[in-house]
Amino acid sequence: MIHMNQKILLVEDNQNIAKILIYDLEQAGFTITHCLDGETALEKMATENFIIYLLDWMLPGISGLHLCAKIRKTSPEVHIIMLTARGEEFDKIEAFSHGADDYLTKPFSTRELIARIKAYLRKNPVERAISPLKISYEDLVIDMETRVVLIHMTPLKLTKKEYDLLSYFVQNPLKVFTREHLLSTIWGYHYDGGNRTVDVHIFKLRSKLELHSKLTLRTIRGVGYALSLRADADSEISGDA
Repeated sequence: MIHMNQKILLVEDNQNIAKILIYDLEQAGFTITHCLDGETALEKMATENFIIYLLDWMLPGISGLHLCAKIRKTSPEVHIIMLTARGEEFDKIEAFSHGADDYLTKPFSTRELIARIKAYLRKNPVERAISPLKISYEDLVIDMETRVVLIHMTPLKLTKKEYDLLSYFVQNPLKVFTREHLLSTIWGYHYDGGNRTVDVHIFKLRSKLELHSKLTLRTIRGVGYALSLRADADSEISGDA
């Protein structure tokens, strides 16, 4: 049975193509989030869960190919379909090597696209990938729809980036993320070795957390940051970005 509340992220800079895809996919029962570029898509990924990604190759800024690789690295369970006018065999091999699961060459039929998506969903139950309205960890609750963070039912005042960071950590508790990974995922650009943006935001977010919560953002020396209880030992933190 296909569940009709599956969330799809469409990254397409051609508004005309996007309108057609959005209409037909919504008519088929899917919930669509549309982004015009890869940077915006990365921001959406940090706060929402999607089971299907539809990516145009030729995007402003981050290309669809590089976006595909980023998505695959952080979300190995999702299904990525490239939508592109590049139809050479070499292009398809390149896309698959970067993590794409499927490939449609423009122009294509939206009916075929929907059929491929439904075929995938029949083989891969995705109840676990539907984004919950609320997620919780220890004494913290995040309402993903309103972007409100509650600690002991009291709202925590955060900036947009602080919220994006915290929600990403809460969805990946105890996992260590490098500055490079956070800068790429949350801000959507590459780490140049001297950028202190991540450190500044982590420091401010940590200060706010520790005033009200038993959680903290721990600095893992030489690696990066992880969300954990203040009393946790470094040995209990697993994973790396």
